[in-house]
Amino acid sequence: MAIQICHFETEIIQLRTRMPFRYGIATMTAVPHLFLRLEVEIDGRTETGVSADLLPPKWFTKDPNRPLDAEVKEMEGVIEHAGRAALGLKGKSAFAIWEQLYAAQSDWGQKSGLPPLLSHFGTSLVERALLAAEIALVPVEEARQHDQRPLVLDPHVALQVLGGRVLDSPESQGPNRGRLFASGTAAESSGQAHGWVE
Repeated sequence: MAIQICHFETEIIQLRTRMPFRYGIATMTAVPHLFLRLEVEIDGRTETGVSADLLPPKWFTKDPNRPLDAEVKEMEGVIEHAGRAALGLKGKSAFAIWEQLYAAQSDWGQKSGLPPLLSHFGTSLVERALLAAEIALVPVEEARQHDQRPLVLDPHVALQVLGGRVLDSPESQGPNRGRLFASGTAAESSGQAHGWVE
């Protein structure tokens, strides 16, 4: 399967909450909601995938002195950067494209002094839109009939990205330490119906 990201655009609408929502040091009564549209070419056919998320100030950064608008602009910037970094990326699977984008966004976020969780908020929006486009164009059942694996996850790469920090932490002792649990398509790509992948 040949996949390429061709175009992206974002749009923001303003939402009001039904009731105040308190999280950490903030109470939300209104919040921007961002939509990301991604145009993806898969084996010569084009599809659009959409993802969306709230842009809640103080969610990623907990600085009580920082203006709310500055935090929203920072989240928008992270998402815009991920969209620009994704343009032209090619791969044989969505995971292969995610891997390239993750590396580019990590490097940029580190140089920009951003927390990784904030940097990869942008990565996650691109990833979700890419998966939506892929599934719309190549439904899982159709792919299985043609022995394709549209949502392939390379568990070994995933473990490298995790760097063992989560799976090999002192808190994760026991028989499954250092392993990744996979089910569905991810596990099938490793030759299993589901289960722990070394």
